[in-house]
Amino acid sequence: MVNKGIKNFFTCLKYFFTPLGTMFLGIMIGISFFIPCIMSAIQTFVNGIGALGESVHLDFTEVWNTLWEHITALDWNEPNEALNTLLKVDWLTQTLTEIVSTILGTDFELFKLQIIELIQELTNSVILAFVIVFIWWLIGFIAGYILIRILIRRTIAKRGLWKYIISILFNAFLSAMFVIVCAILYAIWKPSIAISFILIIFLIEFFGLVEAFLIHGRGVVPFKKVVNLKNVGAYLITNIMIFLIALSFSLIAIIINVLLGIFVGLSLFEIAFLVISMNAESYVKGLTEKSLEMA
Repeated sequence: MVNKGIKNFFTCLKYFFTPLGTMFLGIMIGISFFIPCIMSAIQTFVNGIGALGESVHLDFTEVWNTLWEHITALDWNEPNEALNTLLKVDWLTQTLTEIVSTILGTDFELFKLQIIELIQELTNSVILAFVIVFIWWLIGFIAGYILIRILIRRTIAKRGLWKYIISILFNAFLSAMFVIVCAILYAIWKPSIAISFILIIFLIEFFGLVEAFLIHGRGVVPFKKVVNLKNVGAYLITNIMIFLIALSFSLIAIIINVLLGIFVGLSLFEIAFLVISMNAESYVKGLTEKSLEMA
């Protein structure tokens, strides 16, 4: 089982660029909304400043270029920290206030309250633009997950519609049971949450094999040949090894380039998670095929 499971993971790495591509496509679509949104917000802001008085003038290009300089000055070698800073309302408000006060000089103090109100509106528009990019990235991430799930399913554990329905019902029943049992144990004895976590990991591997037997092995291979302590342990070891391999590749990518490494890691862990969830079925399906060939 271990060899087959690891082989499944490396075989499915051929789909690596599918989720990576859908994520970048989502970001590109988001940026196509982001840039016009930012430009429009700044133009509205500049027009609002100009409406305060005839002597008050703010150049659109100067505001945009100065704001862009502040954004690029952030430490993008640490993308998480840079994004957290960029999306802070206080940072954006303070930065825009500094930019406008520097450009306008004494006129800023004269119309300070009105200008601060316009800056807050601009800040909200900038945050909204980033939210739009994030939503499109999320759509790309989900689309990639759905696509590679279909591809990996066809590669290592193809099944018919009725088997799919059985799987959904079985997983729904198990999920409900896990939640109920954990809730009861936690209510009786709060420290049991740690024990419950370990038990759940074991049960997930156990019932993963049970589900695989019901879907692919029932009536073809003996139940004990599929569901036994040895196979549960091998299944757990396989899943841990796949997780560690995906983690190792992700860390190497992050060392090379942090931002790219994050996307590489997301793509790898999507594949790893899906392979892990289907390895039991792949194993049982292999046993079934061998049994039918020998019959």
